[in-house]
Amino acid sequence: KSNHPKLWSAIRTQLIAQYTTDPATGGYGIYLVFWFGREKCQPGPDGRPTSAAELEKRLRDTLSPDEARTISVCVIDVAQP
Repeated sequence: KSNHPKLWSAIRTQLIAQYTTDPATGGYGIYLVFWFGREKCQPGPDGRPTSAAELEKRLRDTLSPDEARTISVCVIDVAQP
């Protein structure tokens, strides 16, 4: 969820460090986040993203080029209109 306190770090500390190391994954992983709106999103180093698309881009931008080849970031907008 976009309001999780570890939103900005879990891509590395959980997905990459704990799950993509399993030989069955081949080093690949998907970081899936549900967006509940700007006010419910954990602020990142540059403040709160204004949209699900911006959050997705900013999370992708945290990946190194090597990580970006094997890690997909997907943010699903579930915010109420």
